[in-house]
Amino acid sequence: MRTLALALSIALPAALNAQWSVGLSVGVGRHFGGAVSTADSTPGSVHPGRPTLVGLTVGHDWGAVRADLGLSYASPGLAVEIPGGVFVDTKAVRFYSGSPEVTVRLFRVGDDGVLRVGGGGDVVAWAITDGDTRVRVGGHVTAVYEWPVTRRFLGDVQAGVSLTPSLFDASDLSPPFERRSLLRPSVTIGIRYR
Repeated sequence: MRTLALALSIALPAALNAQWSVGLSVGVGRHFGGAVSTADSTPGSVHPGRPTLVGLTVGHDWGAVRADLGLSYASPGLAVEIPGGVFVDTKAVRFYSGSPEVTVRLFRVGDDGVLRVGGGGDVVAWAITDGDTRVRVGGHVTAVYEWPVTRRFLGDVQAGVSLTPSLFDASDLSPPFERRSLLRPSVTIGIRYR
């Protein structure tokens, strides 16, 4: 009996630890929306620029299903697009994001690769230089290809699209500009320890 208890005390924590994982990622994104001119005579838009995204993820697997909590940071600045050019204030805005997510293993690719699909929520805190911080809540969908790098490490490439309300308040804009939801497609590459 004592031998069984000792074996369980060693094997059970090892099995539980194998279900948890932590990952780091870096990637790029692009924003559409924000504020858009509705006048034909004054075309243009104002939106966050093209950020480099840095992320940390903690996850737990239940067979084919994985739940993750992702935290990310980016400093995209603010881009003003008009006919003939784009002007970017690289220090105007940055954001911090928390993203709970559930993905499901869809199918295997080759001998060891896996394709996962899923989605979840996005809570984005926009920090405006010399201004306030604005929190926006939305959601995202994602597709992930992952493969084993070593016994304990997985590499992954993730493509996703996030949709949140505009970072602008109604009082920030004057006609002909109107608020539009922010659409952010992104691609990241990362590594996960399990």
